[in-house]
Amino acid sequence: MSELRDKIVEIGKDYIGLGAEVYLERQCKSHLKKELKDIEKSDLAKLAEWVEKKASLVMDEDDVTDMSKEIKELKYESF
Repeated sequence: MSELRDKIVEIGKDYIGLGAEVYLERQCKSHLKKELKDIEKSDLAKLAEWVEKKASLVMDEDDVTDMSKEIKELKYESF
């Protein structure tokens, strides 16, 4: 598993809980046409956009915005 994938899941768990990994896998497969383990930094903005769109249906808007922002900011971290 990739370190980037692990960071994404960690962020998701902070906001969504135990279902984060399954949720994020589904977003990647449905909208990015790739597995979460294959996500690259260049995919983070699009993933964050879809996470924000879909999670806003069931989560607090501020939490969704924060989660999306944290995912986008992973592109600045070195792995």
